Amino acid sequence: MTFQKIFRAFQSAKVEYAMIGRTAAVYYGLSAVTFDVDIVLALVPGNALRFFKALKHLRVISQLPSKMEMDLFESQKVTRFGIGGLTIDVLKWQEGFSKASWRRVKKVRYRGVTIRIAHLHDLIETKSGTGRRKDMADVRRLRKILEQEEQPAPRRKRGAAQ
Repeated sequence: MTFQKIFRAFQSAKVEYAMIGRTAAVYYGLSAVTFDVDIVLALVPGNALRFFKALKHLRVISQLPSKMEMDLFESQKVTRFGIGGLTIDVLKWQEGFSKASWRRVKKVRYRGVTIRIAHLHDLIETKSGTGRRKDMADVRRLRKILEQEEQPAPRRKRGAAQ
């Protein structure tokens, strides 16, 4: 199983999510290794069911969850799924991820699949809220990346050769 297949299944099922965590940080240029993907699911009607339909399509689950299982899933902050040797941590809500964060989610095409990635500002906010040492180290490095991105490009002098 590849992340590409997982995100293709999410795309087909119209799952509303944003990738956060270290995998998203790598997209922005953080040099790091991670063995899982963290996503936050949008809390909109039907999204959890669409998520489980994607898992069923991937043969991670054999049947859709019962009403009681769905309620339990939606009540927990984090649920971890092992998918063909990969791990996906699914968060139903995340400190620092607001309605405005959902509007800023970047849709990135990769090998024919659209992957939804939290904006760098929101990624820094979510990682800052964990209090974990490794996340705080990532935050310092991500802020440096953000500073570099926000620096204006050097201006050319008039009459300079092009």
